[in-house]
Amino acid sequence: MIFRRRRHQNSMMTHQAAWTGMLVVCSLMMVVKAAHLGDSAADNSQTTTPGDTPFYGVMLDAGSSSTKVKIFTYTKGKLPTLIPSVQLLVTKTVPPGLSDFISKLDELPNYLNGTLQIAAQYVPVSQQASSPVYLMATAGLRKLNEEDANQLLSAIRGVLADSSINPFKFLPEHVSILSGEEEAVYAWLSLNYLLGFFSSNMTSKDSVGMMEMGGGSMQVAFLPSAPLYQEEFQVYVGRERFDLYAQSYLDYGANYIRDRVYEVLMEESNTTGQVKRLESPCMLRGDKGKYAGSSASYIEVTGTSDPEKCEGMLIKILKPARDALCSPAPCAIGNRYQPDVDQVPFYAISAFVYSSEALHAIDSNKKLNISLLRENAWKHCTKAMGDPGVTKYGSSNCLMGLYIPQLLTRGLDFPMNTNLITATTKISNTSIDWATGAMLQQLSMAFMDDLDSLTVRCQYGTKPFPLTTLQVTSGSHSVTPSIAVAVALLAVTFVRKLSEYISLF
Repeated sequence: MIFRRRRHQNSMMTHQAAWTGMLVVCSLMMVVKAAHLGDSAADNSQTTTPGDTPFYGVMLDAGSSSTKVKIFTYTKGKLPTLIPSVQLLVTKTVPPGLSDFISKLDELPNYLNGTLQIAAQYVPVSQQASSPVYLMATAGLRKLNEEDANQLLSAIRGVLADSSINPFKFLPEHVSILSGEEEAVYAWLSLNYLLGFFSSNMTSKDSVGMMEMGGGSMQVAFLPSAPLYQEEFQVYVGRERFDLYAQSYLDYGANYIRDRVYEVLMEESNTTGQVKRLESPCMLRGDKGKYAGSSASYIEVTGTSDPEKCEGMLIKILKPARDALCSPAPCAIGNRYQPDVDQVPFYAISAFVYSSEALHAIDSNKKLNISLLRENAWKHCTKAMGDPGVTKYGSSNCLMGLYIPQLLTRGLDFPMNTNLITATTKISNTSIDWATGAMLQQLSMAFMDDLDSLTVRCQYGTKPFPLTTLQVTSGSHSVTPSIAVAVALLAVTFVRKLSEYISLF
């Protein structure tokens, strides 16, 4: 129940009545909590509290080339934070990607059955029916046209709704294609959760920003120090709201930027005919590749080891907008609004790390040296495949070693000499990825929406009382806090009568 300020001649009387009512209701809720805890203690011989009971959740991370089966264990959140404790238990990769089944939906049940059987190996049989399963797809499926995407999602929901295939708890809304911004928000949640930001007394200034690069897209998310003009995502974790900036750049991932280079090469080429041969300055001499482009035939690509030309092409692709083309300001890639990042500590994860490590641009404290990365990339990009120290990833390291510095400085407006970027894939030996953040938020929402929970926010004006959530389940055992229910009903009745009383003045 929320009391809002009313403006009339008896405002003082209304203020006092509302304030008193709020305090009474909140007090009653604390009585409910005490009654519940008493009943729970009486009805359960186990010493484990609801917040200590381990549960399971399954996340099917549907990427462009595979589905990763991720099994999480968690315990429900406790007062005062109400934040679940989430831990990734195991990850298993199942190729190919779901997009491969667009033209063969009849093979989808067998594929998904395989992923679910893997998950079932790690979740006790007695808990499978109560353990939620989610399927969330990323950039690979975002590229599908709407008709194909909807058809695929419908087929997936049909399979997961079949209890003979899926032993886990499932609702249709558990299947979705994440927007790039949602992926960014979830990755930010995961990162800051692993760093302990949500379970401590830290302020917003103690949070860290997140940059993630996958194969198809690149994401940025952080808490700016100034109010946002656009791209604001209000994220609730426990009792706190965070006004997060999140942005996703499709086609700026590690694989797609390579294809963008090929596209520019084709535009600049005067070659005609069905089969074309291209020379890529972003590949090492002696390396060869193929590019399909928009045609059915492949285009042969050979490397020329030309870092100057490669970097020039990357600058052209990034196209930062400035001055009159940027509104509202400041802008990042293209004309995308982005608040200033100069003083914000960031973690760069996923594909930001691999080539940076290979080119020795990350120090012992995991700090990324942008200038050193560019310098070492220029040296590396003059080499040829087969030279001493050059691995099979030589051309990829060349491209990414030149791309990342330009992306960070020209694209996202980081200073070249910044020391605020940490490049790593793990926190305390736990991988940083969006799936942990997604599971954290989904479980938090499920706890709040649970019909077996009683939640009340007591608020007056802009000063909220702490959120009080009373769980009436403990593990697999249901408890019946009759006193709690009675007091809760009394509280609701009291609030109604108080509202009627106030409306008379």
